[in-house]
Amino acid sequence: GRIADILAQKHPDVMETQPELIARHYSEADLPDRAVPLWELAAERALARSANFEALEHCDNALRLVEKLRDSKLQSSERLRTQLLLGRAHGNIGRMPSSMSHLRIAAELAREQADTAAFVAAALAFHDARFLSNEASRDSIALLEEALSLIGDTDVRMRCQVSSQLSRAY
Repeated sequence: GRIADILAQKHPDVMETQPELIARHYSEADLPDRAVPLWELAAERALARSANFEALEHCDNALRLVEKLRDSKLQSSERLRTQLLLGRAHGNIGRMPSSMSHLRIAAELAREQADTAAFVAAALAFHDARFLSNEASRDSIALLEEALSLIGDTDVRMRCQVSSQLSRAY
């Protein structure tokens, strides 16, 4: 942990540009509460530059460590975040069945945590994967309808996104 702490303090740019480097040191020091968010950040950065296989690797590292988190609420929220990232990464490389599997898990976790934004993100990404897989959309429609029912009347943007995908599903 000391190496990661020193890197983060003396080279804050490394935390932004190479979070996986610091995450690896925290992982090796068995500090999952510090490593997991950095692995997730590394996965997000990899997805942003279409380094999808790299993103999968970072997500796998995060998911392995999530089980070691002592705080059950933190463990649940990090598992949800990692499952969403895994769903996106698998979808980006064309692994639609894997993508849908991770997104189904993310939707269930979001439902359990009453996290509407995460549920909507999972439902939208699931629908995209289902659409691209050329399979029937029944389960996708069910998720989107549930997402729409969870969104408040004030979040017009999110309602439009879900409604748009719902119209495509029908």
